[in-house]
Amino acid sequence: MFYDTTLIDLGFREPDFKNLRWVLKVSEGWGLKLLLIEDGQAIKTDGHRVHICHLHQTYPDGLYEILSNHQHRLLLGKPQEVKKFPDWKSAIPAHIDFNEIKNLQGDSQGYSKVIRQMDPEETLDYRYFADLGKDNFYTGYIYDKKKPVIFLNFDWTRVAVIMPMHM
Repeated sequence: MFYDTTLIDLGFREPDFKNLRWVLKVSEGWGLKLLLIEDGQAIKTDGHRVHICHLHQTYPDGLYEILSNHQHRLLLGKPQEVKKFPDWKSAIPAHIDFNEIKNLQGDSQGYSKVIRQMDPEETLDYRYFADLGKDNFYTGYIYDKKKPVIFLNFDWTRVAVIMPMHM
């Protein structure tokens, strides 16, 4: 595949590397090897969850294909052919009422706190929750039944939106 001249090549010491690698934990569901950069944020979704992170550096807005995602290097390229990214904004609830849970990490203790606050007929995929990681503290926002659960880290640079599973 041929790419235009817009490439993002990041090494592990660069400021956005860690957050972009966190966003890329979202699997490539529906065959999407795409990352959206929009308004200073990187966004990735697989249909079950959305990861969003704030970028410290400025990159051109648009869709990027993930060319290389390794422990020490990340390479993204803008494909020449037109591709479409899912409507990720529709996954974020517009409700005002929610339960708030503070000081969560992506571990079993944090998971238990969240599950106990959710509707008894719902749960979260533990793997998705664990992808939050243990290197940040999050606040969880639980909305109505059948609505996604939102997690924001302490400095608002990472957002995860996870769809609940119904039992």
